[in-house]
Order: sequence, then C-alpha cells, then structure tokens
Amino acid sequence: MNLFPLICRFLLLLVVAIAFTTPVTKSAKPGAIYFVAHPVDGLLYQNPDLFHDFHIFKCTTMVFFTSGDRGIIGNYSESCEKGLENAYSYLTGVRPSDDAWGELHVEFEEKPIVLRTLKEAPHVQILYLRLPNGSPDGNGYETNDGESLRKVYEGEIKLVTTIDGSATYTLESLINVVSTILKTREARDVRVLGYKTPFPTYNDRSFDHADHSASARIVVDVMKRDEIKRNIPGHVSSLMHEWQPTLNLSGNDFQVKEDSFHYAEFDEHTCHDYMERHLEAENFTDLFRNDDVKYVLNWLEREYYVE
Repeated sequence: MNLFPLICRFLLLLVVAIAFTTPVTKSAKPGAIYFVAHPVDGLLYQNPDLFHDFHIFKCTTMVFFTSGDRGIIGNYSESCEKGLENAYSYLTGVRPSDDAWGELHVEFEEKPIVLRTLKEAPHVQILYLRLPNGSPDGNGYETNDGESLRKVYEGEIKLVTTIDGSATYTLESLINVVSTILKTREARDVRVLGYKTPFPTYNDRSFDHADHSASARIVVDVMKRDEIKRNIPGHVSSLMHEWQPTLNLSGNDFQVKEDSFHYAEFDEHTCHDYMERHLEAENFTDLFRNDDVKYVLNWLEREYYVE
C-alpha cells in the first residue's frame, strides 16, 4: 500500500487544525505549491511539470487567486472549476466523477477559502481564493466593479472582494494569506507564473495577462519579505505562443497534456477538441490577434521558464 498520499492528507488536515503560526524551517518538505492566477493556468503553462508531480505522488497544492470568471455572471466559474478538477483527476489516473473531490471550508488569516482534495489521490489539493478575474490589461470588469489583482497590487484600489462575497482583501491581508500557505505547507518547490513580465498599459492586450504578473509578483514579494528560501520556477504564460514548441507532438508528455484538457468541455470560451483548435489557429485574423483563447493550441505544445 502506498502510504505517501495518506501522509499528505494527514499533513494537510493538521495544517487546517492549527492556528497557522508555524515558523519557517530551514529545510523544506518534499512537495510543490503551484500558485496561478486562473484555474486553467496550471494546465496550459505549468504542464507537463504538473503531471510529473502528480505521477510521482508528490504532495501538490494548487492555489488559484482568481475564479477566471471573465466578468461573466452566473455559474460560469463553477463550471470551469468542475472542468479543471476533471482534468486533474485524469492526470492522476483517477476516473473523473461528480464525487471525486472532497470539500472543506477552511480559514487562513480569518479569510474563508475552499479546499478540495482528490479522494483517491489525496496528495492533490486545491485552494480556491475566488478573487475576480481582472481582464487581460488589469482594468477589471464592470460586473466586478473594475476590481483586479493588478489594481490592488499597484495601490490603485485598497480592497478586492471575492466573486461570491465571502471575503474582502487588502493587499496586506492577501500577502498574509500567501505567507501562511507558504509557511505551513513548507514545500520544496514553489511554482509561479511570469513574475518578471511587465504589466501592460491599459487597453493593451498584446502583453501577458495582468493577473498572471500580479499573482506571481505577490508570491515572490512574500518569499523575499519572509526570507523563505525555496526553489521557485517561474513559468512563462501567454507570451510563449510566439516561441517554438518545446514538446514532442508524438511524445507522452504532449499526449497527456492534450488528452487531459477536459477543462475545455466546461468552458464555453475554449474550443473543445484538438481539431477545432487547429482550425481556429489556421484562421487567425487581426481581429483575434490578441484573443487569448485563440492560442490554446500553441500553449498545449509548449512549456517555458522565466530566466
């Protein structure tokens, strides 16, 4: 019997039960934390590293800053979460189903956060902060009062509220939550997106998504402030569509990454199958040049790191 996933589950429940005041230790525990802006980001930009960590039963925690809601009112975010969890189930070899994931409501620094654990692979856990998607340039969406990670990070606004209204964050409280997750988890690898990428000017969609940059910078800033010494791979995100593919299209890593994209079935804005993505890629026009959905095919064929 493989006890490693059970050990991961025990450690996670222990973390939930204590007051989250554990100091940073000199040695990190085996494991990884993936911090991303939107639920789909890990599948597109940090995969197949994500698959490799699942495959070797590494204790792996994903932290999603925003809901990826695109300013859409209704159950769109819930649908995307379901698609993501089906994809993660597939990557771990667990049959996707409606009851594959267990749910707990926990508090970090008095902020309620949804924690989901894959029941048959409890070394895989997700923390949903559910902040609003800030739009590609970080200007936010009208349905969320224009709130965004970028604006709170740069001090343009003081508060940002989750899409379900369960919590409101200042930059300081958001930093404290990230700090607490890092200190209690003590993972050896802390993966983020492009923390060196500049923010775009408002109304400019040709740069990386502002949520990607803001989420990564917050994590890196916390690690510098708290002197947390860990491996911190930064993953290039939106902009890597301009570079050469890195995955062998007949190799296992690409096949697993492409086959795992069950997420697309639950996201009305994402083309649903590989052939459809090819057709969209072949019919690019200037009108869609900076539409991030059009680059899904390119991202599936690539994984790059920040230097």
